[in-house]
Amino acid sequence: MTEYYCKCPLLEHLQTLMEKKMRRLLHSHPAVVHLLQRLSPIVKSNPNHSDITAPLAMFDSLMGYVCHGSHLPCIPGTSDCVTFEHVRNLIAYLDWEGRQFVRDSTHTKTALLKMQGFFIHLVNNMKNFINGKSAARFMLYSGHDVTLEPLSTALGIDDGSMIPYASRIIFEMYSHTINNNIQYALKVLYNGKDVTKYTSFCKLYFKDSFKKLDRASEYGICPFETFRKFVEEEYILALRATSFAAACNSFHVTSDPFDVKYSSYVEG
Repeated sequence: MTEYYCKCPLLEHLQTLMEKKMRRLLHSHPAVVHLLQRLSPIVKSNPNHSDITAPLAMFDSLMGYVCHGSHLPCIPGTSDCVTFEHVRNLIAYLDWEGRQFVRDSTHTKTALLKMQGFFIHLVNNMKNFINGKSAARFMLYSGHDVTLEPLSTALGIDDGSMIPYASRIIFEMYSHTINNNIQYALKVLYNGKDVTKYTSFCKLYFKDSFKKLDRASEYGICPFETFRKFVEEEYILALRATSFAAACNSFHVTSDPFDVKYSSYVEG
C-alpha cells in the first residue's frame, strides 16, 4: 500500500462529525456519564492525569485487567472498586452506540476511504496469483479493532457490535473449472463464520443465484470478478468521485455515499 492512500484531508472532517455524534449519544445517557465519572478516579494511574471521559477509552483501560485475569482496580485502602457489572454496562452501551452508526452515511464513507488502499492491495495480490506472477498462497495482514471495524463496514457486514479480541477476517480464493476454463471465486469468513452472502459486493449475485448463474453459487462462493469490479470500478463511484484523491479533497458530504443494505448475520 502506498502513501497515496494515507493522505486524506476529508477523513479528519468526517472523524470530527462522528465524534460530535458520539458526544451527543453519550449525553443522552446520563447514567453512562455518571459511571465514567465514578470509574475515572479508580482507573487513572495518576490522580493528576486527565479524567477518562470516553466510554471506549475506559473499556480499553479495563480490558487489560479482564483479559489477563487480574483483579479489577480499586482505590487503595477503600472499597471503591470497579466491578464486572460496570464492565458489562460499558459493553452494553458501546454495542448500542455502534448500532447507531451502522447506517450512518458519514461512518460508511469514512470506512470506504480508510480501506480503499487495502482493497486495492488485496485485489492486486490476488490478480498476481491468478496471472502466475506470484506463487504466494497465503498472506497475513495484521491490525487492530480500529482496522477490522472499517473493514467490516466497507464490506457491509458490520452489525454495530464491538469487534471481539483476536478477531479475523479471511478472504479465501478458490478455483473451479467451467467448460474447460478455470474460474476463480471468493469466500469471506468473519471469526470462522461464512459471511460471503452478506457482503455488499456479493449480495446481488447471491440473490440472482436462484437463477443458477453458475455452480459457484451452490457452494456459497462469489465470483472473483464480482469482487474485482467492486474494488476497481464500483468503489470510487460509491464515493461520488472520480478518484481517491478527488474524494479526499472534497468536503461535500453526501447524504448517502454508498447504498448498502446491512443485515445482521448473528443468530439468536
